Amino acid sequence: MYTYESDPPHYELTQNYTANDSDKHFNILFINDGINVHIIYISDVEALTGFRYCNICHKQAFRIGDKNLQQSMRNHMKKCQKNDGKIVKKVILEKFAKPFVPRILSNKTYKYLLANNLTHLFKPTRYYITYDIETLEKKVNEKFGDSSQVTVTLIPYAIASTVKLASGIHSFYYDIRTDNFLDKWLVQLFEETKQVKKDNKYIDETIPQYYEVPVIGFNSAKFDASVLFKNLKSKDWAISKYLGSSTIAKQLIVKHQSSSIHLRFVDFKIYSMQNKLKDAVRDFGNGTYKKGRFPHEFINANNYMNELSKIEPFPIEAFDNQLRNKKLSDVKYKEYLVEAAKHKQRWDYIRYYNSLDTRVLIEPIDYLIELMFKYKVDMLANMSMSQCANAIKYSMAYN
Repeated sequence: MYTYESDPPHYELTQNYTANDSDKHFNILFINDGINVHIIYISDVEALTGFRYCNICHKQAFRIGDKNLQQSMRNHMKKCQKNDGKIVKKVILEKFAKPFVPRILSNKTYKYLLANNLTHLFKPTRYYITYDIETLEKKVNEKFGDSSQVTVTLIPYAIASTVKLASGIHSFYYDIRTDNFLDKWLVQLFEETKQVKKDNKYIDETIPQYYEVPVIGFNSAKFDASVLFKNLKSKDWAISKYLGSSTIAKQLIVKHQSSSIHLRFVDFKIYSMQNKLKDAVRDFGNGTYKKGRFPHEFINANNYMNELSKIEPFPIEAFDNQLRNKKLSDVKYKEYLVEAAKHKQRWDYIRYYNSLDTRVLIEPIDYLIELMFKYKVDMLANMSMSQCANAIKYSMAYN
């Protein structure tokens, strides 16, 4: 099975499968743009990829344009015949044993500062941007084959971000009433990132450091990243690195073509075990902010423009959760009414609600950043909480 990688453009052999111990090879091209998946039969692998593969192991590739193609293939195939087509890996030990210290070796900044006796200058990545997308359900009920059926699709209609800078915190918001609102959000996101990048930088630019700006969502690996995916590729910016599967984007690096700014889209849930935003706010927040309330099931693709243009608050029945068979209590509804009274229109309330979802995430992130920094670990420079924990474990072994 082959896949297509866009940066740089090339085809890559990813998997080899044997069907019923058959020697016959059936080559396919697997293409996934984050929304649609296509599988295409390849009639000529060499013409498509520009590589010739070993006839024995079917894994080693040789560039067709290489002047030494024949000699390289002969040398490799001799080894393949000896090993019955299996790749034999040899373990080459270091001449001198090295300690396993991921806290130092996995962070180029800390490694440099330690080598130069400057660890007192080490600081975590404290400035970042949070984001959240609100979506509408549109019923489609489309069948794909005999066993697959899509009942609804998600349509984004609002997006908000909160920016944490050294000078303070502010939010911005766009919704579907603005043409190409996701692209315009991305334009402003890149602009806001310039100051975030400056605030995270070390004064001494000779210190190796990370310039990717974290853009953090909650449960965004499954939903928000998928909704945004097609907007992350344009003439002004493009995805330079993707880590994850076809359905879950653990990390997305988006590079601006002219300013060379890099956005690192990650999910807060890779650093915590909370499945709900309100749980993260409760466990790691300082009590200043609480997650708001919004009737998600009540608003859909057919009624959103009419319903959100109204000036009266949502009725209590709008908050009924049919999926979980739950209703909003009178006490909680009164709390909603108090907040709704501050807004002239329901569109204003969704702006408040969407922005609040990004604002309440600041305190939990800050709490975890400072918690990790007690052990000289920069949380946002790591891929996950398990990587942070691993670094802490081995640092304690050597301290």
